[in-house]
Amino acid sequence: MNLIVAYQNELLALTATLIVIFISLAMKRKITNLSTHKSTEEVVKAERTRATIEEIVLQQEEKIEEDFKVAKEKAAKKIQTQQKVIKKREVPLHTKITRDDFKKFSGQRILLVEDNIINQKVILGLWARSGIDVVVANDGVEALEILEKDNNFILILMDAHMPRMDGFEATRKIRKNPALNHIAVVALSGDTTADSIKKMTESGMNEHLEKPLRMDALYDIIYAYTPDKNRNSSLKHTDIYSIENSGNLKPQ
Repeated sequence: MNLIVAYQNELLALTATLIVIFISLAMKRKITNLSTHKSTEEVVKAERTRATIEEIVLQQEEKIEEDFKVAKEKAAKKIQTQQKVIKKREVPLHTKITRDDFKKFSGQRILLVEDNIINQKVILGLWARSGIDVVVANDGVEALEILEKDNNFILILMDAHMPRMDGFEATRKIRKNPALNHIAVVALSGDTTADSIKKMTESGMNEHLEKPLRMDALYDIIYAYTPDKNRNSSLKHTDIYSIENSGNLKPQ
C-alpha cells in the first residue's frame, strides 16, 4: 500500500500519457479517413471529367465523319451531273462481217489498251485498210497518259488484265474524270464468270468482248458506239449513262 502511494504521481502521469497517445491516434485515424474520402471524391470527379471529354471527342469525330460523307456525296452528284451521255444505237441484222465492213467506221478514233503484242497486231491488221485511227497503249498507265493529252476517242478497248495497272483500275480512274465520260469502255477478257462481269460493271466498263475476239462481235461493238451520221436513220438509240446507269455488260 505504501508502495502504491509512493508511486501515485508516476501512475497518474503514465495514465495521462496513455490518454494523450490514444487521443492522438484517434485524431490521426480520423484525418486519414477524411483524406481518403477526399481523394476518392477527386478520383470520381476526374473520372467524370475524362468521360465527358471522351464523349465530346467522339461527337466531334462523328460530326467530321458525317460532314465528310455529305461532302463526298455532293462531289459524286456534281460529277454525275457533269457526265456526258454515251449514245448507243441498236445494231441491225447483218450477214457475216468481213474486213471491208470496218471501212464504215473510217475516221473514227479508238484507243486500244492491250499488253499482248500478238493481240495488238491482230487488231491493227484487221483495221489496216479501214481508215480507223487506232492509238495503242501497252497498259493502264500509258492509257491514262494518252487520255490526259487527248480525249478525242469514241471507244476504248481495255484489256482487263495487264501489268503495272490493269483495266479495272484504269477504268475507275477514267470514270472519275468528267472530261472522259463520253468515251465508252469495252473490256477485253477471256474470263466471262459472273464475278468478273460484275467487277467490270462496277469499275465503269460499258461492254465486254470475250477473247479470242470474233470479228462480228467487234464490228457490233464499234457500230453500237459510233455516232450515227444519218440523222433520219430509222435505227433506235439508247442513252447509256457511264458508270452508275451502265449495266449492259454481256458476253459476246
